[in-house]
Amino acid sequence: MSIPFNVNEYWLNRGRTYMEEKRMPVSFHLRQEQVLLDILKQGKIPMRRVLELGCGYGRIARLLAQTHPNTEITALDLSPEQLANARQYCADYPKVRFEEFDLFPGNPCSERIMTS
Repeated sequence: MSIPFNVNEYWLNRGRTYMEEKRMPVSFHLRQEQVLLDILKQGKIPMRRVLELGCGYGRIARLLAQTHPNTEITALDLSPEQLANARQYCADYPKVRFEEFDLFPGNPCSERIMTS
């Protein structure tokens, strides 16, 4: 028997509870952020405008706004709850803009998960 997997439904549900979840230790996130900043620095990637897809609660958007204060950042997410969290989390960064956006309209990326 197979169950259709709806990627949008999954992320909308996660978006409602994500802030309360304790999935990874803070040290993991700090290391992840440092790796991202190192890659951007080493790659000499121009940071005039950034588009972030699937921004969640705004952790990376805020990191980029802190380290690149002149950068215009547009961050997109499907979850209205996550966007509300992100707007609050990044309220001190006027060059960060959040928009609701469906990366999978009509959910064409549905997969089948086999269950026993």
